[in-house]
Amino acid sequence: RGVTGTNPADIVPAGGKFLSVPHHYLDEDVKKIVKAITDGKPWTTKKPTTTKPTTRRTTTPKPLDLKCLMVGDLYNFGSDEERYLDEAEFLSQLSYDFFESTTVKPMAGLWAYGHTTFPESPDLSSITANRSVFEKQLRGMLYRRKSNASTTAYAIEVINKMLEDSRMNCLVFLAASNDTRTEFNLINEKTRLVAVGLDG
Repeated sequence: RGVTGTNPADIVPAGGKFLSVPHHYLDEDVKKIVKAITDGKPWTTKKPTTTKPTTRRTTTPKPLDLKCLMVGDLYNFGSDEERYLDEAEFLSQLSYDFFESTTVKPMAGLWAYGHTTFPESPDLSSITANRSVFEKQLRGMLYRRKSNASTTAYAIEVINKMLEDSRMNCLVFLAASNDTRTEFNLINEKTRLVAVGLDG
């Protein structure tokens, strides 16, 4: 199972992005997601304004501090621990390329929902510019069977309540579920949202 066949409009709002990743992903799949995170367009539904080009500007704009919360799915593959290990490896590859970005100042933190020991809501103070610190967080993303595991819908509800928090302006949400009845609600137009569908 996975989000194959799911209408991306049901998962992300206008201005967000949806990308599907095959189980046996390639480097180009990872790079495509990093580009979606860092290229910065389109992120809002506002119509673009046209301005006359100017040659006066000689300074390069300061790279944007991109504070991404990456959210892992430890729910939708049931008790298939191997799939969750594959997902953690994918996040490791994704974070490697993301932290190498030069067009933004990359920062990232991790949260996971489902069968996990992660807390019930993300700790946004864990967002870091240090990749080794992020990798340490990632090593804690392990399958731990729970009778009351949080669902995808619950995780989305939790995230929706945090979108105006200035400690996060970017969200990368992994899910392998068709059960996305609760839509993301981009309260803050500055929040970049990339939903990644993990094909089963």
